[in-house]
Amino acid sequence: MLSSILYSNQSEAESLSDHTPVSNDSTLSISSPERTGKSVLNKMEVEAVVPDISNVSMPIKEPQSEYEIVDGVLKEELDYNSNIERYSNSEISPLGLIGSTDRRVRVTDTTTFPHRAITYLYVRWPNGEANRCTGFIINTNTVVTAGHCVYSHTKGGWATRITVRPGANGADNFPYGAFESTKLFSVKGFTENEVESNDYGAIKISGSFPASIGSFGYGVATESNFGGEFARVTGYPTDANKPLYTQWMHSGTIDLSILGFAFHDADTTGGQSGSPMYLKENNIARAIHTGDGKPKNVGVRITSGVFENLQLWANQ
Repeated sequence: MLSSILYSNQSEAESLSDHTPVSNDSTLSISSPERTGKSVLNKMEVEAVVPDISNVSMPIKEPQSEYEIVDGVLKEELDYNSNIERYSNSEISPLGLIGSTDRRVRVTDTTTFPHRAITYLYVRWPNGEANRCTGFIINTNTVVTAGHCVYSHTKGGWATRITVRPGANGADNFPYGAFESTKLFSVKGFTENEVESNDYGAIKISGSFPASIGSFGYGVATESNFGGEFARVTGYPTDANKPLYTQWMHSGTIDLSILGFAFHDADTTGGQSGSPMYLKENNIARAIHTGDGKPKNVGVRITSGVFENLQLWANQ
């Protein structure tokens, strides 16, 4: 996660903000959003899709024999030159915990909605490094995440490969399987200028997610529908005291006082970049968690510009 957060100079954040979409696939034409009346509610909100699974067989736990596991980590990750720090000198990251104790709660059943629509991400970079992030599903082949989970200014640019595991619940429990990235998206404000209020992106996968997973809704965050609310942040932390591939959640008050940002006091740590920030009553994401810090943690607020790009990428 990003460690330095822009807390001040709102006018500078506005002037540098650039929501021009970009992709690792230079052949795509993504200069303007394409909206469909079917998927857009009130022009700036997409409803969460919660499928009726009463007549659907529950997903079968993938057999552990498909994966070689070493100390709770998939061997495919160990084989990759992943320069990942799991806070070996302390049980929990020093950043991200707002109080003196970790208040996050583990999601024990990740096959329930919306937890099955939250994904563990394993990201490989051109320089041979890797890291872990979180994402959330917005349609049958699109995952929203933080911009620094798809593009790195220090690791060679666009990620070379991202593995998506919806509803992961431990190293031997990937109930919906694994999906590989095809196309990646972000915006010029982040890839060219590293503007933190532009730190968002998306992943297109090969194939489609099972229809039984469903998808998060998403909409523009305003003071009337999100600011001051008690919202939830759910994702996959990498703290040494938490088993990898396990999902954790906590809720906190959202502050929209600075344009482009959603500050919050929910506990989060490394690996949770890309987590949805949402009201549990409607499962509509209104911000994307991007960084740990003091006195508050932060996410990219879904403004009209962010919303239009999510629409555009979902329709690619």
